[in-house]
Amino acid sequence: MKKLLLIGSLFLYSLSFAQAKNEKIRELLTLTGAGNLGATYAKQILTHFKSAYPSVPEKVWIDFSNEIKASDLEDLILPLYHKYYTEKDIDDLIVFYKSPVGIKTTKILPQIMLESQEAGKQWGSKIAEKVIKKLKEENYLQDPPPPLPSK
Repeated sequence: MKKLLLIGSLFLYSLSFAQAKNEKIRELLTLTGAGNLGATYAKQILTHFKSAYPSVPEKVWIDFSNEIKASDLEDLILPLYHKYYTEKDIDDLIVFYKSPVGIKTTKILPQIMLESQEAGKQWGSKIAEKVIKKLKEENYLQDPPPPLPSK
């Protein structure tokens, strides 16, 4: 009986520990705006669909938009935070994101990411140009390419 009580107590303790960590992770996700960013992105995708399918009634797009909730994404992200962060890590991140530089980071990071993507595209294009140029110089590429072998 004592073992059963001990096991039950440990289970309840671990459950309350996990719930406390869940609440902290949700606070962190709120501070970082992670769920809202995802919902915003999903709504942008709907905008593209709306443009591609102009004959679809507006009500359909409104209904889809109303179904997009940040909490749904947060529910999917939460286990990842459990997996990779300790509760102490989460506490430290919360402190950071409540600080002035953390608040600033939350505000500017989406723009930095957009600009970084563009910089990455430009960088990748330059690398591709160099590779193609070098392959042509070494006669590894033919312009136009040779015909495909027939079967």
